[in-house]
Amino acid sequence: GISEERLKIESDLRNAQTEELINLLKETDSKVQTLLLVSHNPVIHHLAGQLSMSGDDDLYQKIERDFPPATLCVIEYD
Repeated sequence: GISEERLKIESDLRNAQTEELINLLKETDSKVQTLLLVSHNPVIHHLAGQLSMSGDDDLYQKIERDFPPATLCVIEYD
């Protein structure tokens, strides 16, 4: 399991906009290897679209066309 020292819950992000989530990602320590971000549409849809823009164009187009509720989107960076 994950120890409480390694777990951080940001409950004040409940009504966050896309820009706030992007700022959170930018502020995340580079030592973090896995980050789970849970949010609601349309904000999480916009975030997934923005984060996938510089990658596979087919994936970006699919995200823009169809991102139904309860979608799980995994984005990996090197």
